[in-house]
Amino acid sequence: MGDHEPDPVESAITVLVDSAVAHAQRARALDELSQAADVRVRDALVHVAVSEARDEELAAKVGRLLAKRAWADGSTHDLPLHDFTGPAYLGFDAELTDLMSAP
Repeated sequence: MGDHEPDPVESAITVLVDSAVAHAQRARALDELSQAADVRVRDALVHVAVSEARDEELAAKVGRLLAKRAWADGSTHDLPLHDFTGPAYLGFDAELTDLMSAP
């Protein structure tokens, strides 16, 4: 058996979606995932956006990141916004407003 490197995207997703993990670790995982072009990332972000009830700051950041990604790929209408927690929705809305008003 050979040594294999753990999948960094999967590791970051595991930390991000675990609400028992400390905020700082989850925020760091979110930062790591913010540039990842992996399809699993969007699913993880949506999971947090619809389920995060304890860490409102993280939920808002996830909403902002989802807005940026959706704006970039034209998928803003494909997200279950009606299921987002309040902070995630407000983060999404604030970021989308900023993007739409940018020159």
